[in-house]
Amino acid sequence: MFAEVALHRRIPSKFDVFTYSVPEGLALRVGQIIQVPFRKQTLPAIVRRLHRETPAYPTRPVEAALPTALTDRQISLAFWMCEKYGVSFSKAIDFFVPEKIWNPARKITKNAAVETHESLIDEQTSFDFSPHPEYAAVKDFAKKLFSSTGKVLLIEKSRIPRAILFSCLAEMLPNGQQALFLAPEIFATNQFAGCFSGSSAKFHSEMSETEKAQVWTSVKNGETNVIIGTRAALFLPFTNLGLIVLDSENSESYSEKRQPNYHALDVAKQLTELNKSKLIVVSSMPRAETWHAMESGEYEKIAWESDSAKSRVNIIDIKDERRKGNFGIFAEKTIEKIASTLTQNQQVLLFINRKGEAGALMCTDCGHILRCANCTSPMALHTEGGLKCHKCNLAQEIPIECSVCGNTRLRALGMGTERIEAEIKKTFKKARILRLDRETIKGSSKISLEELNKADVIVATKIIDKPLNLPRLKLAVAVLPDSILHSHDFRTEERVFGLLTHIKTLASGGDFIIQTFMPGHRVFRYLENGKIEEFYKEELATRKQLGLPPYNN
Repeated sequence: MFAEVALHRRIPSKFDVFTYSVPEGLALRVGQIIQVPFRKQTLPAIVRRLHRETPAYPTRPVEAALPTALTDRQISLAFWMCEKYGVSFSKAIDFFVPEKIWNPARKITKNAAVETHESLIDEQTSFDFSPHPEYAAVKDFAKKLFSSTGKVLLIEKSRIPRAILFSCLAEMLPNGQQALFLAPEIFATNQFAGCFSGSSAKFHSEMSETEKAQVWTSVKNGETNVIIGTRAALFLPFTNLGLIVLDSENSESYSEKRQPNYHALDVAKQLTELNKSKLIVVSSMPRAETWHAMESGEYEKIAWESDSAKSRVNIIDIKDERRKGNFGIFAEKTIEKIASTLTQNQQVLLFINRKGEAGALMCTDCGHILRCANCTSPMALHTEGGLKCHKCNLAQEIPIECSVCGNTRLRALGMGTERIEAEIKKTFKKARILRLDRETIKGSSKISLEELNKADVIVATKIIDKPLNLPRLKLAVAVLPDSILHSHDFRTEERVFGLLTHIKTLASGGDFIIQTFMPGHRVFRYLENGKIEEFYKEELATRKQLGLPPYNN
């Protein structure tokens, strides 16, 4: 008997599989972790195939077999990834096995010390659902979702209480079945981890290797019924997976940047097929590919919308403000609305696409933009003085003159969170302001949900694109989102539409103001009238004409 194995070691893809002889009396199975001699050392490997065809070259024997093995479905999923993404088996299999499973030299105990790296925003994980005014409605809605026989695309037209929905769905599973709740970021796994009864666990890439191995083993042994994780949780050894819920489908975090460059939804769909389980995809604005799949019959579309939680969208043309002599950051109507919202002890969210004071420093004579000497990214102006590169953190003083033409007429372009924060402090002196960007929460610092809810005004960048629960939030303002529409990426408008739709959903039952120089842009137009079906119709028609996904991958 011979075993084709994939080594747990970085080697060129052309050497993906090695053949070893199997000693008599050693029982092996496909997916089993073994130890094999390789050059002058012993390495862990996984059995890819067993056969009786004698190779044309001498082979070395397998040294030992570990009791641990991947499930048949994990092996099938790994082969599917090899075929779909054109990667080697050893590259694919690395996603399935934590390091401590490959190398079990250190004993794994349930009380082992765990070194975790928390997300930038921490949230309480203790929930009491019964007093929630929408508890009964959400529970009935969960029954509707669960009764569907195929894949479901849940369109979130207004903010749905996720903790209640996910808890209800998990409770509907028959005894012994497992549920996987996927979130785009670690933050959300922390947010929902405490809302499930019974045996549940988190799983994400920033957990310690010891904790990953603990969860992996408990899932394989059927000891954990509910997993809340990022895309890394897709590769756990489920034994009886009955439900997959993929939240915030439009998040870019679901795309793996390394080879094999998979998207979590594609893997989730294949996992659904292998396990004959239910799949529920949740999004306020799904990707165009997913919407197209829904229209083609792959998903049943079910929408959630609470009449009391509809947001009102108001688009303000900043050109009109300039004609009236208002050259400030905010339109007059915006200031009035902020004032009235704060007077009612309600919360305001101000979204801006930049951190810092301004986007860049430009010479108004020659048009030269000051760039970082290290990476050529535009330098950003900060209120504490000086310029800073947000890509490599290089800092320098503000120059007196242009380095190209020598003129002194240098002007700051755009605006950032610091400038908006300063403006709000000047206008609303008693307001409690919280700035939320990578500068304020970098390193080990994090902001709790309690701090977010206590703030009267939140000034935030795209970091706000998370499933937050902000009950006091009744006014959201997008301050000149025009800049994020200027990109050559064909997905730009879809992503901006999704981001702004999310912000609108955060302010459910309140108002959403968009300040723009382009009030006629289709993204803003469709946000205002709420006709997302028309947006997708136009977007898909354009992509079909240009041969872009989903019509050409």
